Amino acid sequence: MVWTDGLLRLGVALVLSFPIGWERETGQKPAGLRTHLLVGLGCCLFVLVSKVVALEAQSDADPGRIAAQVVTGVGFLGGGAILRAGGAVRGLTTAASIWLVAAIGMAAGSGYFVGAGACAAIGFGILAGLERWERRMMGGRERIALRLTLRSEAAARRARETLFGVGLRPDRVEFERGDERFLLTFFGSFSRHAMVVALEHLTEDPEFLGLERASG
Repeated sequence: MVWTDGLLRLGVALVLSFPIGWERETGQKPAGLRTHLLVGLGCCLFVLVSKVVALEAQSDADPGRIAAQVVTGVGFLGGGAILRAGGAVRGLTTAASIWLVAAIGMAAGSGYFVGAGACAAIGFGILAGLERWERRMMGGRERIALRLTLRSEAAARRARETLFGVGLRPDRVEFERGDERFLLTFFGSFSRHAMVVALEHLTEDPEFLGLERASG
């Protein structure tokens, strides 16, 4: 393999990893542009190294052995992007995008540019466009104030983490201590779908007492 061919494949891996990393970066996700670029570039290089080793060994050595270990390593890296916030789990989509970028880098390193480009385009379309479609299909956003009643301050903290974990981003949060209860009020624009998901998680907490609309 000539060095110009290797540089071309590395360049393709970087270019195709960029849009997916940029979409994650603009969404302020756990892994952003730099992470995705490094994963795509590194996976491409591992494939190139496996090819060079196989050629220099001049034997029946399997060039896919190094690439197989890369798949396992990327799985651990993607697991690091998954976070648990209260009763919700965040980062699964980012972990999947890291996995996808790794596959794109490996495809580019193997010279399969058509497959790498197609996956990059489809993956970017899913990340950038499907969320908007989901919001339209599952309910629009509504500006309201949500008041949560909880039995303890610890439960109020857990509820706050849960709401943030399912994607509720309030403009303002107010905390109030009542008679043997704690009130947590969120002010902002929330989708009906996100509120349903949040309520499902909140009801799993035995110290959650209720949810109601408050005057904004």
